[in-house]
Amino acid sequence: METINLNDILKIPNLKNVKIQFMFSGDKNKRPLEKVESYKCLDDSELAKELDIWFGWNAGGKRPFSKNQIGIGLLDLHDNNKFLLVAAKKVLDEGKKDAKKNFYHYTTEDIEEYSKYLDRVIVKCRSKNLRNICQKASGLMEKLDLVEILPEHFREVNHKFPVYDKINVSWKELKSVLKKENWITALQNQKGVYLITDIDKGKLYVGSAYGENMILGRWQSYVSSHHGGNADFKKLTTKHIENNFRYSVLDIFKSSTDDQIIIERESWWKNILQSKEFGYNKN
Repeated sequence: METINLNDILKIPNLKNVKIQFMFSGDKNKRPLEKVESYKCLDDSELAKELDIWFGWNAGGKRPFSKNQIGIGLLDLHDNNKFLLVAAKKVLDEGKKDAKKNFYHYTTEDIEEYSKYLDRVIVKCRSKNLRNICQKASGLMEKLDLVEILPEHFREVNHKFPVYDKINVSWKELKSVLKKENWITALQNQKGVYLITDIDKGKLYVGSAYGENMILGRWQSYVSSHHGGNADFKKLTTKHIENNFRYSVLDIFKSSTDDQIIIERESWWKNILQSKEFGYNKN
C-alpha cells in the first residue's frame, strides 16, 4: 500500500521555505514541554505560551528560523517514533536572541488553513537522524508517514470523563479536567470517599466529600490551595504536590445519601489502607 506523508495532507508548495521542529523529552531546564502528560494538561492559553517558548528554542545555539519561514512542530509521543502535529506557524521577524539562553523570541502567526490538523494528525518518522534542533523540511517531509487522523483533538481524549472507579489523575491533570463541563457535571452532585497518593513518599490520604459541590468542591480546593487545609500537605512544597500527588475515587454515593454513611466508609478505608499509621491521615 502506498504511504501517505504529512505534506500529502498539508500540501505546502515550497518546502525550501519550511523547517520542522521535533520536540523530544529531555533536559527539564531546557525543553518546555518535556512530557506528553504535561502537554495534555495545558489549557489553550498555557499551551500557546509553551509552544512559543519551544518554537524559539535551539539546542545548537543557532538561529532556528528566518523571517517568512514556515515552522512545523511535532511532539514526540514516546511510541515507536510517532509524533503529533502541534504547530504550523509563519515567522514574521528575524527573532531576538535571549542573552542568557539558547532561545530566540519570535513574532509568529498560526497558519489558519492547517489549524484543523493540529492536535489530530499523528505521523511516524522513518528518519534515524532526528535532533532537538530545527531541520529543513526538504527530504525530511517525505519520511513523515501518516499514521492516523484523530476524530477529536489529542488533548480532548485525555479530558473525557471515565467511570468513577477508573479515575486516577495527577495534580496537573486534575487542574486541567476540573475545567471541563463533563467532569464538573459528574463530580458536583456525587458524595464519596477519595484517595490521594503521594507516589514519591509512598504515603496515602483518605478523604470524604459531602459538603458543597461534593467531590467537585473538595477537589477544587486541592487545585486552588494544593493542600486543601490538610496540615501535613501544608508542610510540602507546591512543586512536590504538583509532581507527585494522584487523585482517585474509592466509593461513590448519590447526593441524597446520609452524610454519616460517607463518614463511616471513610473510616473503613482508613483502617483498610492504614493511612493513619503510615500515611497522611491524623484521625
